[in-house]
Parts: sequence; C-alpha cells; structure tokens
Amino acid sequence: MQAEELGQTTVSLIYTGEVYNFVELREELKQLGHQFKTRSDTEVVLRGYLQWGEEVAERLNGMFAFAIWDVRTEELFLIRDRMGVKPLFYYPTADGVLFGSEPKAILAHPSVQPRVNKDGFRELLVLAKNPEFTIYTGMCEVRPGQVVRVNRNGLTKRRYWMLTAHEHNDDLPRTIRTVGELLEDIVPAADRCRRAAMQSALRRARLLGRKPRWRTGPSSSSNEDDTLVLRRLRQSWHSLCRGRLPQVL
Repeated sequence: MQAEELGQTTVSLIYTGEVYNFVELREELKQLGHQFKTRSDTEVVLRGYLQWGEEVAERLNGMFAFAIWDVRTEELFLIRDRMGVKPLFYYPTADGVLFGSEPKAILAHPSVQPRVNKDGFRELLVLAKNPEFTIYTGMCEVRPGQVVRVNRNGLTKRRYWMLTAHEHNDDLPRTIRTVGELLEDIVPAADRCRRAAMQSALRRARLLGRKPRWRTGPSSSSNEDDTLVLRRLRQSWHSLCRGRLPQVL
C-alpha cells in the first residue's frame, strides 16, 4: 500500500498480520485530519506512520511484521510485533538490504549464497534459538519488539518493547479480576479483526458473483488459557453466529 502527495508516492508499506486496536487508532487518526479509502488495518498502519513515524509500532496492539520505505527521507524501516509472532528476516548488502518474511525469499536473490558457517550449524543443534541469528551466513532476523532502520548512513536497531519480569504480589481474587480484564480487552479486539476479514471476503465474493463458503468456529489445544478465551468468544460471537453458539467443553 502506498501514500501519495500531489500524485507522487511518499511512503510505501509491505505488511502482514493483524492489528487488534486498528478501529480505535483509525478514529484517532481521523480526528487528526487523516482520510481513509479502505477499512483495513493496513491503511491504519500506513496513516499511523505518516502521523507518528516509526513510533507507530508502540501504538499497535497485535501480531505483525512490516517494512516501510519513506521516499522523502530515503529510509527503510523493518518492524516486528512485540512477541515475534510474525517473522521478518533481512540481509545487509554493500548498497542496501534485502528482506523477507522467510529466508527463502532472500536466498532467491542471485547475490545471496546459502552458506552455513560454524555458528549457523550450532543454531541447528541448540534447543533454544538465539535472537537475531539464523543458520545462513550474513542473514539476520528482526528481534521481537525491534525497529531496524536502514539509510545512507548504515543500519541501526532500536528496541521499542522488551518483556520484563516482575514479582507477582496479587492474591488469587485480584489475579482472577486482572485476567478477566485482560480478556475483556483482547477478545473484542480480535473479534473485530475477524469480522472485518469476513466482511471483506463477503464483498469480494459478491463482486465475483460467487456464494461465500466458510465455517465459523474456534479451535483449541485444550489449554486453560484457550478455554478462557473460547468462553469469551462464545459471548461475543452471539450476533455473528445468529444465536447458534459454539459449545465450549
């Protein structure tokens, strides 16, 4: 997706993922004077960059990986979500950088040789992956919660978020309330993204004269956190499923 000014492209965005709070961010950006052509979270990320620059990453709640090329400053930004759900790799070169969501995208370039050195071989054998490292010589992975900036001065990295450990001092009732509040925040936001995706698929099907076919329902790995999320989803899906609620066992 691209942003234009006076018929000229100013910013280009390559994006994958979901931003759960894109509805709230879109309303905030509208109040700041931005106009939207779509209802997608992709455009929210693009407009958010135009408003806040690389700090837009700190406002996004979701799983995502994206690259932004700013024509105005001739800078490339590679940004990954806080927990690293979506992968993003890069390979510095003499005159820039190659990037992709998979190593094979970078290896497809004729100037990149799929070489594995001793460090790469160790990565194949370790049980825990080392941050940023890959098995291929010269190839790196964007850390979770990291912004990689590339310009004429070279490549720099910045962590916009890092997981920190804190002592848990809450008693059981307070812990239960906290978990409930977190679920109240997570489930409706994720459900909005799901609804938006289904509505988009429905519009495309109508344009093509096809009858949309899909099945709606949750999947679970039987963990306790999955059970909690499914119970919340069961409530929020009532209108979407027209009263035919999925059973939570």
